[in-house]
Amino acid sequence: MCREDIGALVCATPMIRALRGQLPEAYLAALVTRHDAAVLAGNPDLDAVYSHAKAKHRRRGETLVRVCLDRFKLIRALRDARFDWVLLPGGAQAGSLRTARWIGANRMLVRDEQDGAAGAHEVEQCCHLLVRMGLRYQTPAPRLVPDPPEVALTVDRMQK
Repeated sequence: MCREDIGALVCATPMIRALRGQLPEAYLAALVTRHDAAVLAGNPDLDAVYSHAKAKHRRRGETLVRVCLDRFKLIRALRDARFDWVLLPGGAQAGSLRTARWIGANRMLVRDEQDGAAGAHEVEQCCHLLVRMGLRYQTPAPRLVPDPPEVALTVDRMQK
């Protein structure tokens, strides 16, 4: 799964949760930008969260060559993992499609107009991909797992 928008990524968490519920033994991983990785950090429905830097989000002193080399290494590792499925709940974005093809999963599902039959909300449409995989349609609640030290720091700041 590739996502590049925090709100849309949150809307994909019910699909991830439903996948875990219906495929409890499956290896479930997400590929997101480094900028968005915190949204899925600690999510118990995922076995791994892989992230990459976008050129426009590179860190101070991080070269474009380094960003491209790191992405190449990550794609190669994901390709070697031999995924059965790649899901693109964000639709047919050129960069996501290209990355999904490079990963080379056996099957790829891209959210498109047929998923609109599930409803107008992005959560409903993301979860419709389950049906297209041969699974049950479900829309469980989104799942975000706050980082305990960050929560404590925020609470401390709010109490001052």
